[in-house]
Amino acid sequence: MSEHPTSGLVTVCATCGERITTIEWKQWGETSWEWRHGSDADHEAVPAPADLSEAVRRCDFCSGLNPQWVFVTAQMFETLHLFEDSSIVERDDGAWSACVACKRLVVKRDLDRLVHRAMILIRRSFPDQGEDFYANAKKELRDFHGAFLTAGPGEPKRIDS
Repeated sequence: MSEHPTSGLVTVCATCGERITTIEWKQWGETSWEWRHGSDADHEAVPAPADLSEAVRRCDFCSGLNPQWVFVTAQMFETLHLFEDSSIVERDDGAWSACVACKRLVVKRDLDRLVHRAMILIRRSFPDQGEDFYANAKKELRDFHGAFLTAGPGEPKRIDS
């Protein structure tokens, strides 16, 4: 199987230049999309195409700034999260940036600690949510990060500045 490219067009926020994630929602037969920052930005994400080298980089696991490593999965994947009347599809783009701490956890295949690090930002970004919200967020993270580990991340490669 061939490697995925680690550069090319990505979606960033036109307001701040931070890389954003596209979430596909399906509800009552209708499809819609939502764009999310990798951090607790103070504004809505405004999607715009940009070269990866121009994007503000964050760790794809914990959202820390300026990750120094990238993992490329052997195969791309998507996860489906089902709710009472809707669903979310998250798609892997093949290249996952990692800070030093998360890189070590990926190499160790420590899913619990990867999810724990991501949940720190979730709880900080959404402090007034109930435990059901946090439980759902933790499940989504566990599913997506677990699928990443199953997709066969290769050896970490240093990101050129």
